Amino acid sequence: MRLANTWLAGGVIALMLAGTALAQQSAAVRQPSTIQRTAFQYDDYMSWAGESAASPSPSDKPAAPQPAPAPADNGVGCAVACDPTCGEAGCGGAGCRERTCRWCRCGTLADPWTLPLPCALRSRDITVGGWLSGGLFVNAYGDESNGPLGFRNLATGSADQAYIFGERKVNTSESVFDWGFRADFLFGMDAPKTQAFGDEDWDFDWDTSRDYGSAMPQAYVEFGWNDLTIKGGRFFTPMGYEGVQATSRFFYSTSYMQYYAEPFTHTGALATYKFSDRLSGSAGWVSGWDGGWRNLNGASMVLAGVNWTPGERFSLAWYISAGRFGDGRYSGNNGDLFLSTLVATLKLTERLTYVFQNDYAENDGLPGNAETEWYGINQYLLYKLNDCWSVGTRFEWFRDDDGVRVTSDGIARVLGNPGNYYEVTVGLNYKPHANITIRPEVRYDVYDGPIVADRPFNRGNSSSQWSGGFDMIFTF
Repeated sequence: MRLANTWLAGGVIALMLAGTALAQQSAAVRQPSTIQRTAFQYDDYMSWAGESAASPSPSDKPAAPQPAPAPADNGVGCAVACDPTCGEAGCGGAGCRERTCRWCRCGTLADPWTLPLPCALRSRDITVGGWLSGGLFVNAYGDESNGPLGFRNLATGSADQAYIFGERKVNTSESVFDWGFRADFLFGMDAPKTQAFGDEDWDFDWDTSRDYGSAMPQAYVEFGWNDLTIKGGRFFTPMGYEGVQATSRFFYSTSYMQYYAEPFTHTGALATYKFSDRLSGSAGWVSGWDGGWRNLNGASMVLAGVNWTPGERFSLAWYISAGRFGDGRYSGNNGDLFLSTLVATLKLTERLTYVFQNDYAENDGLPGNAETEWYGINQYLLYKLNDCWSVGTRFEWFRDDDGVRVTSDGIARVLGNPGNYYEVTVGLNYKPHANITIRPEVRYDVYDGPIVADRPFNRGNSSSQWSGGFDMIFTF
């Protein structure tokens, strides 16, 4: 088994292009089976970009705010709203209060608008929310493929995510025991890449056209006893920094490590114990990566990690996934796998945040006694200009040591070149309204290594590429 020491040198598209989705009725394009992916993030960028906070439960990432009452105009463009309470006879009560504007011109964004829910749900602490996101991402060559850029590998306008979830969070602050649940549904161009492709089960074939489909990436129940919570079902991974959900990452495009190095989801059970306000640990059993409910590949893996926040300005999250990856019957998940992800977040100033991420993985016990490995380093600088504007940069090096992770450009070109992938991304987050985020970005990618198949970019003719685009997210 090889070991590696890894170091780094250093006018919006209509939100949901439903017509496009229904018009493309050809064979489904999905992530190659060797590209098992997931990850999650420790920032809710839709709350405000630039500040980070460690979180032991990535499934809560797009944490929906509590429902807010419909505002009324106070005559100066800012909201005045009543905060109703739920009683046995239904909604009633008052307690009107002024709010700051939902629009950025007032200097501070108010709480975002959320779905008005009946008291029958609110009185039981049940929340329903979601978002719509869509955008455009193209490359300087004018090629139909942006190369191996993960979720943004097609050079087109796209309806990425129509996302809705329902949940009840566990809260043991008022009692020793509590219970909760969560269920998520996703439609759009991102959905086919979020299905259970790890063993081709569950939502694997929920496609409506070549590029569009549906997925149900989360469905779990959760129980809490004092400082211990246990969830069981299908849930987003706590590993890595960026997430599948549009609201869980600063940039529109995703990193190589998010898409190629890590899982997206797990099915199994995960227990989390809160030792203190600054330290929590998690451990559990999962049926590999990105699988459905029947574990068709016979995977069996440990998922464990720790979240540590020693002070107000620093946090650390370290997770491992190890065990039997699968037998390869239904996908490329085969042999024994070990993955470690480390994310360190440092708040340099009140406005400037630095993030360091390292991934390392080994996959051995493959047919012919083969073994492979992949690893990399990701760094972010995120600066909050004000409540409406934030700017960020991402510097990444990803090493596909054996050419087994980055195997396709999303069209029909086969890659599989062993070597180094570098990318630099610069982007903005603009929030003109508490429910709206616009994310423009420019990206430069370079591949360095031997060419054994097509080059990654420009119809297989180039090893580097300029690309860019933007999207808009509307939360509810």
